Amino acid sequence: ATFIRDESISGKTDLGGVDARLKLTPETELRVEVASSEGQRVASDPEGSAYIAEIEHRSDSFNTLAYVRRQSEEFGVGQQNGAEGGTFKAGVDTQLRLGEHLAVQGRTYRQENLVSGATRDAESEESRQATIAANRSFLEQKLELTAQSEFSLGGANDSVDFPNRYQLGAAYALTDDVRMIAAYEITDGEAFDSSTTRVGMEV
Repeated sequence: ATFIRDESISGKTDLGGVDARLKLTPETELRVEVASSEGQRVASDPEGSAYIAEIEHRSDSFNTLAYVRRQSEEFGVGQQNGAEGGTFKAGVDTQLRLGEHLAVQGRTYRQENLVSGATRDAESEESRQATIAANRSFLEQKLELTAQSEFSLGGANDSVDFPNRYQLGAAYALTDDVRMIAAYEITDGEAFDSSTTRVGMEV
């Protein structure tokens, strides 16, 4: 259990939460966390809640994480990620290792954003996306090539934060501590399209 009190000249906020972990099998774990907050401020008395439920399976060849996360807009004491406020997200991340140098990754999720306007009316934006990625190493793991695609499901691509995205990348290890990297990305969204090329060094 956790309890936090945040006080300042503008008021105070109390936050309480509980979390639990349950080992379902040696390779599978269930995690749940629930919290709520209540504040007393000069201009308002914000109240909010949040929860996270995750089930994760990890083995030598296959990893997967299924999750449900919800955070109300006025939850927290200020340290919470602002982009996560007023959102609900559910999804699954997977990785299948096909060999020592080859792995395939997949991701699918549904996210709902609720943004309040000055009139307190809320507009809902929805994006449902799936992600497919693969990487392969060559030249005794000095060269790594990656490819990734993030695409909308069922035409649900309203949010400008989640356009269709296609990426190709390469990284070459010059030394044990320095890599040369290059990436090319194309985005295709409701609001805009773009293409980006990145070249640099990673230390």
